[in-house]
Amino acid sequence: MKKTGTWAVKSGLELLVPIPTIASAVFSRIASQDKDIRVKISKKLKLKSAGNALDKKDFINLAHASAYIAKISSYAQGFALMSVALKKI
Repeated sequence: MKKTGTWAVKSGLELLVPIPTIASAVFSRIASQDKDIRVKISKKLKLKSAGNALDKKDFINLAHASAYIAKISSYAQGFALMSVALKKI
C-alpha cells in the first residue's frame, strides 16, 4: 500500500466529500492483509447455490460490468474530491 487511498479517505472526511467506493476499497485492502482471519472466515462461510444461478459466461460478464462501474465510481469520487480540494487552495 502506498497510502494514497488512506490519504484520499482522510481528505474526503476533512473536506466533507463522500467517497464511499474509495473508502470501501481501502477498508477491504486493510482487511485482506490478515491472512489468518481470511482463512478462518473462508472455512466458516458456506455459500448456497441460488436457484437461478448464472452460468459461467453470464457471471464473468456481470463481474466485468461490476468492476467497470466501480472504476467509474472511483474516478468520479476522486475528481469530486480534487474539485473541492482545489477550491480550498
